Amino acid sequence: MLNLNKTGNNSLHFEFIIHHSSFIIFIYILLCTVSIPIMLNAQSGYWTELNPQNSPPGRAYSATTSAGEGKVLLFGGGTPGRLYNDLWLFDLERNNWFEIETKNQPSPRCCHGFTRLNDSLFLLFGGDTLNSIRYLNDTWLFNLNDSTWTEIQPDSIPQEREEHAIEYLSENQALLFGGRSNGGHYLNDSWIFDYGKLNWQSIFRDGDWKIWLIKRRENVILTNIGDGRVMLYGGWQFQRLNDIWIFDDTSQNWVTIQMYSGPDGVNWTHPRRDRHAMCSLNDEYVLVFGGDSEEMQGTNDTWLFDLKDTIWKKLELPILPSGRSDVHIARISKDKALLFGGQGNGFPNDTWLFTLDPTGIDELQTMNDPVNIYSYTNSIKISLKNIDEQNVGIYLYNLLGNRIDISKSLTYSNSNQIYLSTQNFNPGIYLIRINLNNKENFIVAYFYIWLI
Repeated sequence: MLNLNKTGNNSLHFEFIIHHSSFIIFIYILLCTVSIPIMLNAQSGYWTELNPQNSPPGRAYSATTSAGEGKVLLFGGGTPGRLYNDLWLFDLERNNWFEIETKNQPSPRCCHGFTRLNDSLFLLFGGDTLNSIRYLNDTWLFNLNDSTWTEIQPDSIPQEREEHAIEYLSENQALLFGGRSNGGHYLNDSWIFDYGKLNWQSIFRDGDWKIWLIKRRENVILTNIGDGRVMLYGGWQFQRLNDIWIFDDTSQNWVTIQMYSGPDGVNWTHPRRDRHAMCSLNDEYVLVFGGDSEEMQGTNDTWLFDLKDTIWKKLELPILPSGRSDVHIARISKDKALLFGGQGNGFPNDTWLFTLDPTGIDELQTMNDPVNIYSYTNSIKISLKNIDEQNVGIYLYNLLGNRIDISKSLTYSNSNQIYLSTQNFNPGIYLIRINLNNKENFIVAYFYIWLI
């Protein structure tokens, strides 16, 4: 195992303890520049429930998009047995939803794509209806200036689909990716809609060998991250996914993102996720909320993906929306995002605002001795400093990143000490993750154990 102590000149002192029956061998390694990655500061952002006077009916599978500074548009969605084709505008300054009366609007639907093309023009494509076994591939434009819908008939058009993603790419252009077509076929094609030409352009056909590494999927989310780039994360293709891809408008190609690699090459990646919500903030971070994970359906965890450091940061926040999936969030200002509804405990129609606090985001840093670990025969002692054991989470992983159940191996004692029995562990190298919440900062420490 690893015991970490701070030394002078900002160096770190690592003490690897190797277990072997009844004796312990100590190996000391002095590293002057290497640090252990730890996350996170609890003040990286916060959720606020807005409680507007007027709200749309609760629903899931709707779509929201930014409609300029302080405004968000919402269209469609539904609940079992009912679909909507209503259009709502949220105004942050007035803290209220306003239904927009329109004519010739698209048919009721869910699982559609909806995004802005510019400050006044918005694109709607495809989706699902409860009255047909076929999905849709109609293309609509909404003009916010005169509140009118116009269906257009492009010469080239993507096939019918639902659970796809559409996102603003650049002025008057939007990117479409994936989804599920009639017959339940997952897709990985890419299209660009150009308002100047009123037409769709195929960039990559479904199954194109040039993008064979990008899995076909539904429940996919896209978000614009600035400079003509769009980020793709997660989705579903017979299992939940957690890969990240960036589409670059200049090269018109997809590039995968390599996760930050910690000590010994272990990647700290976001859990597999689908039916989640995502949007970018400050063009530096991507916010992810909720969805379905491997552990549960309808989570309410909040994550930030740092586009510069390419690392996920889980936020430990005192106030959170309830767990849910099939929910969308949209950026309402540079550092704020709006969440509405979804599917969790029923179909809530609550409205939440997430505010990014970049001054509270700690970069990779070193532990300042809030925890020490000591090795004994067949056990490990975790000694805490000024931290209540109730505010500690302990997790064990093997080198493949698989979490090991240690609930029956932990013993809590007085004086802020916790014992972990290792007598039933197989030989190998393990990672212990210790979450510490000392009411001022939320910190994660990583220690390595080598058992032989």
